[in-house]
Amino acid sequence: MGCMTTLILASEYPDLYAACMFVDGQWDVSTLSSLEDQTFIYFAAEDDQNAYNGMVV
Repeated sequence: MGCMTTLILASEYPDLYAACMFVDGQWDVSTLSSLEDQTFIYFAAEDDQNAYNGMVV
């Protein structure tokens, strides 16, 4: 499953997953506010210019 699809599913159905690992997906973070209290880890490529601020190494 793609990262963006997993992001939106985890946001819309927070009880669907025990935890999530997202790899290099971008999404409008303002639409993902329900992830605020969820357990997840996010990986972004070091030079990914499209990654949200704070997601880059």
